Amino acid sequence: PSASELENAGATAGASESSNSSNTQAKRIWYHYTDQAGFEGIQKDQVIRGPVVWVTDIPLSPQETWNSLFIGASNRSSYGDYVIKFAADPGMLFVPAKPPLEWIHAGSIRLKQVDVIYSGSNPH
Repeated sequence: PSASELENAGATAGASESSNSSNTQAKRIWYHYTDQAGFEGIQKDQVIRGPVVWVTDIPLSPQETWNSLFIGASNRSSYGDYVIKFAADPGMLFVPAKPPLEWIHAGSIRLKQVDVIYSGSNPH
């Protein structure tokens, strides 16, 4: 989907309910799963690169990530080995995707835009 399609879908499907620290609502916690090469690139550049970024709001083990998010694709077997866990402000739009475990953010996510809670090997 294009960025404009995602923004339009978010307006009708509802964005995630998260909030910045000045608001009384809690920020929404997100998990971005990746492999070692992806993790190293994210750490080096301090960016989770788009055109879209796939996230979930569920902590998953590497095996669960492979089975549930990557549907057992053999070329994605290590994509759950690393995780970036972060809290996002409400201005950051996330749109529900399919399967319902996943959400999409249009564009890249700079780590300085979010509160990184954990970054490293998947502990789940």
